[in-house]
Amino acid sequence: MRQGMRRWPAIWGAALLLLASLMFSACAGSGSNNLKIPTATAAAVQIKTDRTAYTTAQPIGVTISNTGSQGFYAVTGRSACTFLQLQKYDTTKRAWFATVGCDTAYQPQALLISANMTEPFTLPPGNASDNPNVWVPGAYRIALQYGTQSDGSGNVQVAYSAGFQIT
Repeated sequence: MRQGMRRWPAIWGAALLLLASLMFSACAGSGSNNLKIPTATAAAVQIKTDRTAYTTAQPIGVTISNTGSQGFYAVTGRSACTFLQLQKYDTTKRAWFATVGCDTAYQPQALLISANMTEPFTLPPGNASDNPNVWVPGAYRIALQYGTQSDGSGNVQVAYSAGFQIT
């Protein structure tokens, strides 16, 4: 009887060690080099997506809001030829990179983001090299560079959406 009771602390110790290691591995990462999905920037210009996760065939719904009392300007020629820039996280370089450019040959222009404006946009799937109608899976965010001058320069700032996953 005493010999069996000595095994219980060893069994409980092993069980606790196993439980702790499982908890640690669950918290350690999500398959993207421990990337913490970023939150949206808090500024006058805000970017929101319509979802936190997308499939590779879903378009990305984006809403731009200027909650301030001043208008800003942003230059087109970025993702889908809008002033929005889709960025993908590169897990090997641990950095965000622009994706989906503007494939038409026209002169970029500065557009006004009026005070108290809310405007929806849609980015259709299309950054996979083998199929131009789907997204490459990964972590993404939307960036918007804007300024106070009518050419998009001046006091230049960048707003970011919250990060989202494409699977």
